[in-house]
Amino acid sequence: KEEIAGTWAEYFSNSPLLAAWVTHLDPPVKALAGMVSRLAGGVPTGLDQESAIKFCRALYDLEVANGLAYQTPSGFLIEYLPGQDIKYPRDVLRDKSGTCVDLAILYASVCQAVGLETVLITIPGHCFPVIILPGGGLLPIECTAISGVAVGESQVKSLSFDKAVEFASKELSNLKIGLYYMVDVKKMHQQGLVSP
Repeated sequence: KEEIAGTWAEYFSNSPLLAAWVTHLDPPVKALAGMVSRLAGGVPTGLDQESAIKFCRALYDLEVANGLAYQTPSGFLIEYLPGQDIKYPRDVLRDKSGTCVDLAILYASVCQAVGLETVLITIPGHCFPVIILPGGGLLPIECTAISGVAVGESQVKSLSFDKAVEFASKELSNLKIGLYYMVDVKKMHQQGLVSP
């Protein structure tokens, strides 16, 4: 305890382990990916940026249509350090709710299931996914925008996909050195990190 410096980066240095909760091979995640692919027109997502974005839009819209919602995290303390419960994507689907971390992991899992690489960005008090588009472009998504109140829009039930991307793009451009982790899901899986 006396060696703890108290920095955000120190408390959240285990952020790369979030990749273990990205369960793209789990049958409920694969089933959801199949539904989204049908809604997006069945075009392979790795074909081009337009197809990948169409898939990501369909995923977001399907979450909104099915009433998924942001859930305030239940915190806990471990030896004076803050913590948060994390759900698997299958549990988010079952409960129809999740924290920012849970929703980001679900989104990343479905995208990984169709071959889209993802990065999870953790910043103080928040997490969101960034999809790496074919050709190298980035598509950040504010997953909590499925509940408008979660992003300060109490007048609307949910934000549009375009607004969710705009919101996350601002978050991505405002990253501060020492106050974020970029978790490359594919890289962590290749290094042997597996789901508990």
